[in-house]
Amino acid sequence: MSETEAGMGARPYLLDGRRVTIGDLLEAGVLADHQKLTFHRPRKNETHHAEVTAEGGGGIRLAASGKVFRSPSRAASVAVGSGSFDGWSDSAAQFSAG
Repeated sequence: MSETEAGMGARPYLLDGRRVTIGDLLEAGVLADHQKLTFHRPRKNETHHAEVTAEGGGGIRLAASGKVFRSPSRAASVAVGSGSFDGWSDSAAQFSAG
């Protein structure tokens, strides 16, 4: 991947030169406190459930464990138990409202 491609991929994640957080999305009204989320993996026939929380500045609470993560990528990885996911943009790893 070229530097240009890498830079372009990161742009959607930035707000005023820093990474966007769940707290930013809560503040902007894009997400709501206690909003239900699902992470579906059709090839594995798995569905993981979570909810948005304003606790600690914003995060994603996994339903199965109650653990809170500041990043959807980390939440997706822990929900599955292994692997690396881009919970911000990877369509196979995105948490969606529902």
